[in-house]
Amino acid sequence: MDNVPELKAVLPPTAIGKDYPYRGDWYGLTSSGTGLFVSLGGYVGLTIGWVEGIELNFLGGVLGLDIRRPALKFPGIGRVGLPLTR
Repeated sequence: MDNVPELKAVLPPTAIGKDYPYRGDWYGLTSSGTGLFVSLGGYVGLTIGWVEGIELNFLGGVLGLDIRRPALKFPGIGRVGLPLTR
């Protein structure tokens, strides 16, 4: 299973289980590879990265700050800020 390609997608703050890819690790690189995360079994965690921004994860909810595209991230609401552009 190590040769399975990864999607490298950034899930919205409202995505349930968005921290699942970390497979129980306490710390490491984020799924985008642009930052670091620290997690206590998915119950509480902190993610800091260029793609992810700064996120505090608590019981599956995400509260954070998107630095790349200025916005706030709220659990259950999602991004509040500048619109996403392609």
